[in-house]
Amino acid sequence: MSVFVSSMRWLSLALLAVGLAGCGKQKKGPQLDLVPASGTVTLDGQPLADAVIAFAFQGTPPEGFYSSGATTDAQGHYELVSMGQKGTIPGNYKVTVSKQVNATGQPLKLEEGMDMEQLRASGGVKEMVPDKYTAIDTTDLTTSIENGKAEGYNFDLKSG
Repeated sequence: MSVFVSSMRWLSLALLAVGLAGCGKQKKGPQLDLVPASGTVTLDGQPLADAVIAFAFQGTPPEGFYSSGATTDAQGHYELVSMGQKGTIPGNYKVTVSKQVNATGQPLKLEEGMDMEQLRASGGVKEMVPDKYTAIDTTDLTTSIENGKAEGYNFDLKSG
């Protein structure tokens, strides 16, 4: 994997972290008209649990809006969150999906004194989703979030 693709993948995840930061806390700032949006992520027809899904707005977003994202549950279901609140703004999005596990396939757990970069450098991180879906510059996943359509934003990823 090239350094550029790896950097773009981590940029996508960083944007998601910014969007989810402060979850549950009310912050002063622009009030956005968020609409509910949810769906299911599958890989080869099977639910993709514990995956991070990030929605990158295409075009000029409203002031104060950065991104939307979620983590899938055991059935691959997600509900988008933006700036600590459920929902997102209507519009067109590119979508990335990532599920990272340790070298034995178990959920990632950082040890004291080790950060994610060190874990990746040691070969301790394995991506379970095909690379093309994990970076904003390579993903072919897109959707248009519509006012009044809260469900059905489903993505069936293919490994081959």
